[in-house]
Amino acid sequence: MESPELVLCPLTLRRDLFECSPDQYRELLDIAVKHGYGAVNVGLIDTGTAEAEGISLDAFLAEFEKRGLRTPVVDAISGWGQGQPEADIESQAKPVLDVAERAGAETVVAISMEPTIPSVDVAAKGFAHVCALAADRGLKACIEFFPWGGIPDIATAWEVVQVAEADVGGLVLDTWHWGRAPNGPDYDTVAKIPGDRFHIIQIDDAGPEAEEDMMRETLRARRLPGDGVVDIVGVLRAVRETGAKPLFAPEVFSKELFELGPDEMARQVAEATRRVLVEAGFA
Repeated sequence: MESPELVLCPLTLRRDLFECSPDQYRELLDIAVKHGYGAVNVGLIDTGTAEAEGISLDAFLAEFEKRGLRTPVVDAISGWGQGQPEADIESQAKPVLDVAERAGAETVVAISMEPTIPSVDVAAKGFAHVCALAADRGLKACIEFFPWGGIPDIATAWEVVQVAEADVGGLVLDTWHWGRAPNGPDYDTVAKIPGDRFHIIQIDDAGPEAEEDMMRETLRARRLPGDGVVDIVGVLRAVRETGAKPLFAPEVFSKELFELGPDEMARQVAEATRRVLVEAGFA
């Protein structure tokens, strides 16, 4: 069995999340090809930067095509989990869905960054509308949970997906978020989730002690898969047992690794990710 395709997150390879010139972005795409990433996730940060530089969306997406890189994921849709009116959700979702449709993506990521949600039912109603909008474009939509947010763990995210009752709704499981979830890893919930609802597995590791500033840690101090305390192989095996065939997207935000340069960082991340995938039986 060959190693699964890896989806590069360009944000992890740059010093400033919000600053990346077109030339720098092309360099990151070349690095992705060099180290065997088959795909790249696309963010509105980057399409917006390209547009500001006078680069059309078609020209932006052509850079992926000429390198043979797929663009299966576009992120992220926010502003749906607090009981917002449908028109407001549509306004938030449209730019992401427009890019995803043009890029030939498979799924769009939906995030709720607020510290609380009014209720699962309220969040599910908003997510159901996101899913309906995505389905109209031939797309899926997946919730990414954050340990500091109102959807802090996989159990809550899965409940929202279930209540939303949308066939295209699914989940992002980030192994750093999984390891730092308030109640710890939750294998029981994973075992209950149909495999086709795992859209994306983001692979990264965590240090032995959680930092007080969790936002700083998540953006600067993640570790290579296998170099931390998260049982990444264990959760990957649990996901595999559901029959899932998700996208695998390493997402190692690390100041220490970044100092090695984006080329070396991308190499180390790819190699570490492939090692845990092999050990877990995905390759």
